Amino acid sequence: MKAFDLTCNGQMNSIQIEDGAPVFGWKLPAEDAAAQSSYQIRLYQEDIESNKWRMIWDSGRIKSGESIQNPYRGEEALKCLSTYQFEVKFWNEQDEESEWSDAAQFETGLMGIGWKADWIGYDEENGNPYDPSQTFYCADDFEKGSNQYYLPPLPYMRHEFRADKKIKKARIYMAALGLLEVQVNGRKAGEDLFVSGLSDYKHTVYYRAYDVTDLVREGENAVGVILADGWYAGYMGLTSREWYGSKPRAMVQLELYFDDGTAKTIVTDGSWKASYGPLLESDIFQGETYDANRELTGFSEAGFDDRDWKPVVTGDERAPGVYPIVHPGPPVVEQERIPPAETVTAKDHSMILDFGKILTGVVALKLKGPKGGKVTIRHAEMLDENQKLYLRGNRSARCLDTYILKGTGEESCQPRFTYHGFRYAEIILTPGIEITEVRAVRISTELIKPTEFHCSNETVNQVFQIIKNTQLCNEFEVPTDCCARDERLGWGTEGNHFTYAMSYFSHQEAFIRKWTTDIWDGQHEDGGLEAIAPSMMMKDIEQFVGDLQSNHGIHMLYALWQMYGDIRTFRRYQSQAEKYFEFLERNADRHIRFATGCDWLGILEETDHSDILHGYGDGSPGMIGTAHYAVAVCMMQRLLKAAGEPERAKFYGELYEQIRRAFCLNFVARDGSLRRGGQGDYVMALAAGLIPTEYEHQAVDHLVRELTKDGFVRWKGGTSTSPYFLYVMRKYRKTGIANQFLSSVRYPGIGYMIAMGATAVWERWDALFEDGTMHPQPMNAWSHIGFTTVGEYLISGLAGIDAAAPGFRRILIQPGPSREVTRARATLWSNYGEIAVDWIWEQGRLKLTCKIPGNTKAQIQLPSDRGTQTYEAGAGVHEYETILTDIL
Repeated sequence: MKAFDLTCNGQMNSIQIEDGAPVFGWKLPAEDAAAQSSYQIRLYQEDIESNKWRMIWDSGRIKSGESIQNPYRGEEALKCLSTYQFEVKFWNEQDEESEWSDAAQFETGLMGIGWKADWIGYDEENGNPYDPSQTFYCADDFEKGSNQYYLPPLPYMRHEFRADKKIKKARIYMAALGLLEVQVNGRKAGEDLFVSGLSDYKHTVYYRAYDVTDLVREGENAVGVILADGWYAGYMGLTSREWYGSKPRAMVQLELYFDDGTAKTIVTDGSWKASYGPLLESDIFQGETYDANRELTGFSEAGFDDRDWKPVVTGDERAPGVYPIVHPGPPVVEQERIPPAETVTAKDHSMILDFGKILTGVVALKLKGPKGGKVTIRHAEMLDENQKLYLRGNRSARCLDTYILKGTGEESCQPRFTYHGFRYAEIILTPGIEITEVRAVRISTELIKPTEFHCSNETVNQVFQIIKNTQLCNEFEVPTDCCARDERLGWGTEGNHFTYAMSYFSHQEAFIRKWTTDIWDGQHEDGGLEAIAPSMMMKDIEQFVGDLQSNHGIHMLYALWQMYGDIRTFRRYQSQAEKYFEFLERNADRHIRFATGCDWLGILEETDHSDILHGYGDGSPGMIGTAHYAVAVCMMQRLLKAAGEPERAKFYGELYEQIRRAFCLNFVARDGSLRRGGQGDYVMALAAGLIPTEYEHQAVDHLVRELTKDGFVRWKGGTSTSPYFLYVMRKYRKTGIANQFLSSVRYPGIGYMIAMGATAVWERWDALFEDGTMHPQPMNAWSHIGFTTVGEYLISGLAGIDAAAPGFRRILIQPGPSREVTRARATLWSNYGEIAVDWIWEQGRLKLTCKIPGNTKAQIQLPSDRGTQTYEAGAGVHEYETILTDIL
């Protein structure tokens, strides 16, 4: 027996470890070892000159059952730009010793001190300069005037160098204030897109590293860079452009290692040259214009004629001395290429194509035509009643791509630095152009180890699929609220509950860790957190600072611990988290806090529809706000206890009790009911444990009556309460209610959306009315993360896989059968390995098979005619059966 799938900082074979004291993890074979009792790690560093390995740390035998998040404890800190190997062995509970694992390798990145490159850019004016005083109509004001977009051309920059020796390996490190594509000898470095990502550029800039050994050759070489405004200087959500800065910059460092043990470094500096090229415009929201007649063929190859090019400028506009750090999250990648499902309309020189589902990305074309011919592509999520693109939903986002042909046979076009949320694309051609191929290129953050799910109810299967599609549309560097309009921001309430729920849909550890950095980068001096991350100033935002929208920082720290066993990240931000709670309590009214947007986008009792003016919902701002506050305080208490801070944990436990007493005093009537409490108020009070124990089941019964009084489950909650709705149903064993909601096609619900033709989860329960007309409010996205949060229940409640201890070290298997769903199976990947369940309820028997990974234990809870039957299991495959004649 031996360990496998060794990781450093959660990554396998990484070439960009930035941590001088990382953590190690591994998996244990379930068939050989029920659990680990001790382990030993050996770490080696490569000596480039001698090509030998030197052991720098032998942990010795450490008595511990942990096989994830194990810290490096050597005296010698890891060095930048170095290669390491490590191996692991373990002892099981019978004290049997394993073999040494196969060695795993990783490389460290630049770690700040390794940077030798300068920021470079090209600022020569091309046309009229940007006028920030000009009114820009966006968000709710987008129809009050027309916009003149400022979209400057993109600089191309290049440099040549010589490699006089045979190359052993080459690594390139790239960062941007903006976005960049780097080419070496005419070939792109890495396959990732939107490099080097989105951050709060005032505090943090990310870089990525790539292996370019196959791109560099002995002799003459060249490096080329294309630099775009991106999020840094381009148009951003609910505001104009240049929020973070006005001068995009690139920083690139190429490290060459030769066979003789020597090395050479190539960097961006003042010797580079620049020019404008075929990319006349490129903006994430507004789209891209490419003139193939201006192509700089061979600009990233040696020997290119750059005599007319000009010197780059060096330096950036931020505070000096802030170097890029490694991007901690998964990259943005091309996911798939989708052919059109249908041609909606076709005329002589235009067509509208339907790609069958909403996606994020661009349209790629192959085409032929005359020199100077033009193709424009406009994008939308929906069509209007006249079968034309419904562009109101994009608001001020232009979502327009243009390609100008050079007329030399078949040409290919695919935008580089923009993306759109769309199902439909209108393509307009000038005469003489023939399109030979059309594909929608789906682009989003890479999903790691997606969860598998299937059940006996087809509507519920479709719910899983459109939530998964919504995840693909809206994980784009951050959890964007929507993917099409002029927003696409990491809102707190929607973002944190969505991201936690999606931890049951794929392995989110790196994605969460990245967004956590973005969140805490935006903390105010007084401790408050912005409602979006990365933070920015925009219309209608400051009232949400300290609102439940700002609890995302605590939720993400909790998610990393609960889902992945990572308490180290909490320790990093503990002092900031304490400062945040000081801000909350200082601004509370005797422990009562208020939800600014109430139950955002909930169904209003008065109209049976969501708010037509904006998004405000029903519910008590005090009850909802205080319940969210209590939930966050509970999370903080548990995190502090796990971090070995019992006194601070005790403080938050006492604070929770004070909040609980204040809630009861202000909102619980003498008969135990909530004063004027609606569905969402009851759900939040029950989820946060704020209702007195003696009235708890009375409150549950009242909630169930309210949910079912129309003869079917009718949930009206908004994005503030929906994440807790099915959790409460599961908590109080109301499986039938949960499954009825998920399987129903009646309004409101996700099943209703599917019945009305949805391919992603809508922003509003009533985005499309039952008569087929659209909700009149243009803030009405057709792919939005707010209500995807019910998806967590599909895995944790219906299939029945949940974490009973942080990181799934201990697993709870608790299936949720009902008359609506009689069979389910799911596979979820934890840091310990694969967890799988497959259960069926038929002929009065519930049969379950489960797979438990090595070094974990599980508790299996199965309903039966004699009540809940509980079993304990270790690693391996297990089968259970109970008699269950009926479920209420």
